[in-house]
Amino acid sequence: MTRILAKIRGRRYTGSASLLVRYFNQGRAAPERVAPTPRRLVSWLMTPPYSNGPAEGVNAKIKLLKRQTYGRTSFSLLRKRILPS
Repeated sequence: MTRILAKIRGRRYTGSASLLVRYFNQGRAAPERVAPTPRRLVSWLMTPPYSNGPAEGVNAKIKLLKRQTYGRTSFSLLRKRILPS
């Protein structure tokens, strides 16, 4: 582990060593792997383990339903169409 940290520091990485140790301990990188470039390492550390894809899908579906109900009677009809789906 210290050998990899030394290689990363040798590539002029100025970030926190505790972030690197946490990154390796999470199992995202095996200690025997070649040290990544500092730019790739920072992108890996900054990428969250979750995605907002499901929320974006719901928003897209609601927008589609709003376009389909444009000019219809009321908000209650839109609400009835959104809630069951």
